[in-house]
Amino acid sequence: MGDTQNIKPSGVKVPFMQSFMRYNVSALIATGADFLVLSLLHYGFGMYYVYATAIGAVAGAIVSFFLGRHWAFMNKEGKLSSQGIKYVFTSFFSLLLNVGGVYMLVDFLGISNVLLAKTIISLVVGFLFNFPMQRFFIYK
Repeated sequence: MGDTQNIKPSGVKVPFMQSFMRYNVSALIATGADFLVLSLLHYGFGMYYVYATAIGAVAGAIVSFFLGRHWAFMNKEGKLSSQGIKYVFTSFFSLLLNVGGVYMLVDFLGISNVLLAKTIISLVVGFLFNFPMQRFFIYK
């Protein structure tokens, strides 16, 4: 964990900064999917923001898994089922952090713009939880 490179069975090395930058691009794309679903469900169809946030997070997680596996961390050698189980576990806790965080910002801190609350929480959860879990647990 202390080294700056992931070494895959194929011998491919993914430097830390390269995976960090690719993770962020992947996260931006996945977040776009997340926000699109959230916006459509909440603003377009009037769904309660907590439910819309959860469904949006699931959509973003699916996009993120495949981008992480095939591009950001380039770990297609790992078993899809093993990585998938680890990803579901990680995404479940990420979902709780995202939904709980948005709920706290909207209902307790009074941020009335759900997308602003979601942006703040997404950044915090992404940098402090999702990237480390993907780098050192799922796609190690």
